[in-house]
Amino acid sequence: MHPCLGIVDIQCQIFAWQHHGFDSSEVITYRKTLASVALTCRTLSENALDHLWRVQFTLGPLIKVMPPDLWTYSNADETAPVVTFIRPLTEADFVRFDHYASKVKDLRLGWLRLPKAVEVHEDVLCAFAIFRPARLFLPNVEELFVGAMSGLPPHHLRYYPCLLNNSIISITMNFKGASDPDALSILSAMARLCPKIEHLIVSNLSHRSSLAFNDLVLHFFHLKSLAGHRGVSFESARHLGTLTSLSKWKIEGSMDDIPGHSPDLELFEKTGLTTENGRFSAVNEMIIKSTSWDYPNFIVEGMKCPFQTLVVDIDSAKLSLSDDEKVEA
Repeated sequence: MHPCLGIVDIQCQIFAWQHHGFDSSEVITYRKTLASVALTCRTLSENALDHLWRVQFTLGPLIKVMPPDLWTYSNADETAPVVTFIRPLTEADFVRFDHYASKVKDLRLGWLRLPKAVEVHEDVLCAFAIFRPARLFLPNVEELFVGAMSGLPPHHLRYYPCLLNNSIISITMNFKGASDPDALSILSAMARLCPKIEHLIVSNLSHRSSLAFNDLVLHFFHLKSLAGHRGVSFESARHLGTLTSLSKWKIEGSMDDIPGHSPDLELFEKTGLTTENGRFSAVNEMIIKSTSWDYPNFIVEGMKCPFQTLVVDIDSAKLSLSDDEKVEA
């Protein structure tokens, strides 16, 4: 082996990989290559393992490194295996789990479907959530993605607070089908456990959960991108306006969210949706979704940001454009 390959920085450059697509064959090939390197070369083994475990698409592999008398397959389908626990958890069960879990930096549940990927049964998540003394199961995770393809029923969200920690800087979560209590539980956990969040993207929140989301953002002071608002509360708008880090913001709403009818300076000041006095100083990309042009017009007129990117999404299913509006669009 060439001496250069013994340099850790060079190894990292070789193994570094970030998957942004949905090509499962590419993921499988990459992971098989890393596993082969880890098994055949002692010099490269540790770094290869670090990168192999860095991104996980299911919790199944972590459960399988735990003692074999703890878990079993709950189904006979080899194309979609599911693991479950067959006895109570003990502290001794986490020796190997902790070693590999500490390497996970990016957990992407529902990012894509991998053939024969080992999923976890609800009982596993429940056992983690109620385990005492409470522990950080994924202490170094920085990014958490929970998408529609996770294969887990929406009520599983109630257990996800056990996966959160104060090292997380990015959360993307789809709340489709989740009950309000489950959604409120994890939003509350984010506020308590994830103070360093920089990127927060949520979707399919109910009206009640959207109100809680407005309160949630008040706890974050390092946000760089934010998406999920369905009606911006005055308090959250005023808070976000003070953040010099916020550069990308996606909101959804209508004029029903704005008190009064005349979009004058006093109203902009009251709602906090203004760039007066240096507010929203770093926002350069904005996405506005509404059922009419009135709300985007109100936001843009009040913000007067030097947008590099401005996207206005008018829900065509709820709006019939006039000929003049079609020309403007």
